[in-house]
Amino acid sequence: MVRSLLALSWILSSPFHLIAEDELTFSNTMEWDPKYLAYTRKVPKLLAADWQQHISIALPPADDSAETRKELAALLTLVPQRVEARSGVLAERDVNEFLLGGIRYGDLMNPGKYPATKALLDAVYHDLGVVVFTLKQQYDRVRPSFLEPGLELLIPNPKHPAYPSGHSTCAHAFALVLGDLLPKRKDAMWKDAAGIAYRREIAGVHYASDSAAGQMLAQELHAALQQSPAYQQLFRQAQREWKK
Repeated sequence: MVRSLLALSWILSSPFHLIAEDELTFSNTMEWDPKYLAYTRKVPKLLAADWQQHISIALPPADDSAETRKELAALLTLVPQRVEARSGVLAERDVNEFLLGGIRYGDLMNPGKYPATKALLDAVYHDLGVVVFTLKQQYDRVRPSFLEPGLELLIPNPKHPAYPSGHSTCAHAFALVLGDLLPKRKDAMWKDAAGIAYRREIAGVHYASDSAAGQMLAQELHAALQQSPAYQQLFRQAQREWKK
């Protein structure tokens, strides 16, 4: 919790900036994976079409800012944690392996066991993709290893921009949605979501501010979904499954 608050404070204290011509971005260092870029052209299933008028996050720290230098230095100190975190990092490259409050996300994708829950999460996941990748394209943040060549990676850099962290956004959003379905597990799910986000930092593919932005974005998304009649209908159907 402390490190999440610290990372959040870096975002809130960072001045807005325009990208300089010589500043490194994702677009001038790597190429998008087409399957992720395709989300930027899709429309939400649950959120309002004008979702960008209601959901926003601050600009990430500039490449040459003190905040970014501090974040890069912090990532180097996390390298010794990779031995313990390795299995989780590798497994969590697949969202199905997210473990939240003792529940494996992939187990909820079984249409024969949890059809209504699967329908709810599938729709949420679609909208998460639209929002996250649209914002990633907007901010176009370079991955940490391009600014700190001494940072060796535990996994390859994902082929989309760093900010906000998709893993952090998804894990925290799922924790909020599933926590509404299973209130007794809500706190454990939120803690596990923070762990998923943190392990991406340990792997070297995300800055702390990417994770903090993902957490903030998940909360905004969750609030926006509460205003969606389509979401509420799917949620009530999933709720009946768990009450049984």
